[in-house]
Amino acid sequence: MANNQLVDETGCLLRLQRSGPIFGWGGKADRVVVGDVVAVEGGRPLPPLPGGNLSLSRPTGTSLLQVNKEGELWKRNLETKENQKISFMAEHEAVAYHPAGHHIVSSGRTSNGEPALVIADNQGRDPRPLLEIEEAKEVANPTFTASGALLYTADHGNRVDLHRLEIGSDKFSTIVSVKKPSKIGDVTASPFPDGGVAWTTGDCASRQRPSLIAEQGGAFLELKGTEAEHARPVGWLPDGSLVAISGQICDRATTGKLLVVRGQAVEVIANRVTTAAVRAVLPPPPPPPQNIPQQAPA
Repeated sequence: MANNQLVDETGCLLRLQRSGPIFGWGGKADRVVVGDVVAVEGGRPLPPLPGGNLSLSRPTGTSLLQVNKEGELWKRNLETKENQKISFMAEHEAVAYHPAGHHIVSSGRTSNGEPALVIADNQGRDPRPLLEIEEAKEVANPTFTASGALLYTADHGNRVDLHRLEIGSDKFSTIVSVKKPSKIGDVTASPFPDGGVAWTTGDCASRQRPSLIAEQGGAFLELKGTEAEHARPVGWLPDGSLVAISGQICDRATTGKLLVVRGQAVEVIANRVTTAAVRAVLPPPPPPPQNIPQQAPA
């Protein structure tokens, strides 16, 4: 970094000794998680907890959540540097902040090894199951939409579903269902009102090359035959465009093309891209869930 700024005159964000994935930007677009480093505008890079998946808090990005290799959930305050274990499940697998920032949802397993989807406050307190996971063998990919609806995937043995749940109400729906061995992954929801939802379906092991599926405004984008057909979704821009990277799924290539999908048009923005994340100031968040069930509905 030059002059202690987040981006120098050449556009370089941060020079790293080793490469790593970009886990995402904070809601104020002033800090980003890259590999095992948090880069903060106007300050030095901050080292977070080592290992595991990292995510910045919503809506401001002043805290960091980490699910480590042991399945524990940790929270780090980036202002005070305080680390706090806030696990509320026997094993956490993935976690997502509600856009309002007051709650987090985690997929994982109970002490009996059963799959679970649990909501708690952003300190891990007052955990409550959101659903009785009776048939599913695994739940994963918790993701919030701009309105605060929860998306997640459920493996039912012979199929995998992508579900949508309005927390605190009976509104539950299945967005898509695919037969196994096909999988659903890379679920990416826009934090902006005019955005959509994107995911990949397929399975490299069974020679079903994953395809990018994107839904926006109640309609699916026509991506077959384009550069984006087998791309991996990265995020959504404020204007409703989808950012994706092609050329990495099922290939040995470590780099691909950075794409922007606008409606049915696909534009190549850059080549030889390893990882990417959308930088944009988030809009005002929706209100936190008003009614969290005391007992999970079946």
